[in-house]
Amino acid sequence: MENNKLTDAEYIHLSDISTDSTYDRIYSIWKTKSDNKEKSTSPFYLNFKDVGVKELFKYYDNPLKAEKITNRRLKIVRPKQQTKAERQTGVYQLEQIFDILDGATMPNTNIVILIDKDFNSLMYVYDGQHQTLSFLGFLCLGKKFKLDDLISSIHKKEIENFEFEYSKVWTTLKSFSENFSKLEFNIDDIIEYHPEFENITKDKNRTGLKGTLHFTTAKGASALMKKLNEHISSHSTSQRIKTDLNGTPLDSLLFDNTYSTNNKSGLLSDFIPDIQLFNRTNGNSISKLLPKTFSYELDSKDYVNMNYDQYLILFYNLIACRVHIKHTDVSAEYHFLPNKKNSAESVVRGYGTKKWWDNEVWTTYGIKAEVHSRYMAIFKDLIISDTDASAQYVQNIISLAEHSTKKEFVQRLDLFNTKLKAWSQKYKDKQRKLLEESNVISKEQLNEELSLVYDRLSYEITSINDLRFSSGYQFVNLCNVILDTLPASQPIGEWSNAVLSVMIDSFDKYFINNEDKFISQKNQTKTSLKRYSIFNELFTVRSFTNEVNEYSSSTDTSLWSKTEAKEYFTNILKHSDSVLYRCPHSGELITLTNFESHHLSFRSKSPQKEFKFWFPLSSKFNNYIRDSYDKNIVDTNGDFVDACDYMIDLCNTQIKKYEKSGNVENVLDYEDTISIFNKWKKRAKYVLGK
Repeated sequence: MENNKLTDAEYIHLSDISTDSTYDRIYSIWKTKSDNKEKSTSPFYLNFKDVGVKELFKYYDNPLKAEKITNRRLKIVRPKQQTKAERQTGVYQLEQIFDILDGATMPNTNIVILIDKDFNSLMYVYDGQHQTLSFLGFLCLGKKFKLDDLISSIHKKEIENFEFEYSKVWTTLKSFSENFSKLEFNIDDIIEYHPEFENITKDKNRTGLKGTLHFTTAKGASALMKKLNEHISSHSTSQRIKTDLNGTPLDSLLFDNTYSTNNKSGLLSDFIPDIQLFNRTNGNSISKLLPKTFSYELDSKDYVNMNYDQYLILFYNLIACRVHIKHTDVSAEYHFLPNKKNSAESVVRGYGTKKWWDNEVWTTYGIKAEVHSRYMAIFKDLIISDTDASAQYVQNIISLAEHSTKKEFVQRLDLFNTKLKAWSQKYKDKQRKLLEESNVISKEQLNEELSLVYDRLSYEITSINDLRFSSGYQFVNLCNVILDTLPASQPIGEWSNAVLSVMIDSFDKYFINNEDKFISQKNQTKTSLKRYSIFNELFTVRSFTNEVNEYSSSTDTSLWSKTEAKEYFTNILKHSDSVLYRCPHSGELITLTNFESHHLSFRSKSPQKEFKFWFPLSSKFNNYIRDSYDKNIVDTNGDFVDACDYMIDLCNTQIKKYEKSGNVENVLDYEDTISIFNKWKKRAKYVLGK
């Protein structure tokens, strides 16, 4: 039966939440459908002027908090994957609101109740959230809108030859816009100028919302979202991928976990608007130095620039760099291995750089089918075994994105660009000299042979300029270098600054001396498409990491340089062997070249750069601990001796495990390691006077 033929009783009246009957009715439907694993739909109605509406939408932008509230009150919220519903232009929102009040259209919303989850009174708006919330904000919440947007919407109507004489609403608004003097307005301002407008907002035939309640699964909701938005202009590739991944392990990793920024913690979708790299609203003075690829801009008059989900391009690309394929007898499995750095086995390396870095990857609007298929092949059934490490990797991406707009980072981007300009100037000088020697003033006056030489120089200039990190693909390359080289002992912000500083200080060594790698020999192929593998070859290697470590240590007196730490082995511990010990956490052999200095007192909290508060760990163990006190190898105020005792205990645990399995070799290795730690303890006690 069509909605317009339904009787009033057949609708579920959502705004009537003051009674138990609505809750009981919805719960009963959910219980039946959940038990029988059966999907269904029911029509609903609510009126924005009803008292219960504000309570119904109270937690709309806080689904995490709504989940924790266990009462018999229905709550309409956004899916955790969705950011705040602000992406429509002001003009578009006003057109929606006033066309609805004018009787030209009616808001329609699709709300999902998940039958494959426990019933928690939550109803998720999967489609129609913008018109719903705009209407709610205007009618009930006193939301303010820009007068300029109203004037623009009226002007648009005039161009379209809109029949103002048949519209009390738009005629009133036109008069209001001509007389109102402030920059912003709300419903009360219109009523103050035109009291008769209040009667329109009280007409329940104009202030209602009809739609459909979908009792379905997470995957069913994803399919619904896709079906409702099949027209190509409604989605970007990243948005469609996010929708199609609903209910998958990667979706859960990104959107079900709690993450943090410097200012707050919560869902990823909560603070995307707070990270300047993702939100360019209200202007951005550093836009020329950072890519626009991952951001939206609410001030824009063009909806193409307002796509929230562009931030996911950064996340998807950086996650793909840590995805590895494992072939089984039946099929190919994709595994997310966040701790496997700089691996030639990652699917990104295997795909071939041109295919992966195709320009369509960075398209900010419209769905690119090949890009969508490529991502879905990797992410749809992605296996995530180490959830803690995976969540930490996502957190690192968030922290890096937040840091990227900091002054000290941006200043280094500017210095890097200065180096690029000086490099490209050499080729510009060659062009100028070529013209001078040919006694002409433009390329068009050169003969065919020299014209080709000139063109080649132009191509080389372009290739150099393409290295700027204001390009999306180059910024991903930079992020990948930072994340692949990041030691657990370093805050990501300081490490990021150090990476750029070393690139700048050693620019000739890493860039100019590798000119053949950055400038393709094929004019028709943009070199930027192959730079992922080049950056991996040059920068995500131990020699570069050591340089960055040394730089960081020299600029931060609370960190030990490699040289300083090695002096502890020589002068205090009297350890002359290149092999240190076998790590009881990771199982790897720790040597004088691969250890990382662990700060027992945590440099970020209370730096105490003394031997007493130092210990050499494997990178994996150091990364596991980071700045977490509950994971540290000593209690508060613990020292090197206490750390040795803890490591001995871990070794004994490993010995018991391998004795049971009959692995004698590993037992002997850990017994040797215990001997080393006991020797270190004696030396340390002597030096520390214990």
